[in-house]
Amino acid sequence: MARLELDGDDLSRALAVRDAVVAAVKSAGYRYVTLETGIVAGIVLVIAGLALAATAIGIWQTQGFGPIVDVPRSLRVVILSSLAITLGVQTFFASFFLSVLGLRRR
Repeated sequence: MARLELDGDDLSRALAVRDAVVAAVKSAGYRYVTLETGIVAGIVLVIAGLALAATAIGIWQTQGFGPIVDVPRSLRVVILSSLAITLGVQTFFASFFLSVLGLRRR
């Protein structure tokens, strides 16, 4: 938890910037994406990445966990796996951030 102290002028400028950011995000299509959609998309991407990681381990297992014979094929799967997991985690947390931005203040 953090405490932020602003005087009246700074507070009004901070709220004006917040309103501009919210308007820009909504104009970019935020109104069509909800928190739940972002969470589901993030989880689906992470699960897909984990499935690809299991595939890469399966490819390695067929070779007896020794030296990897088909390196380009294995690297394609591993790179796609890590990309999907990273994008999934980013999507998951970005949906929380965007939902906080969209909260109305009292």
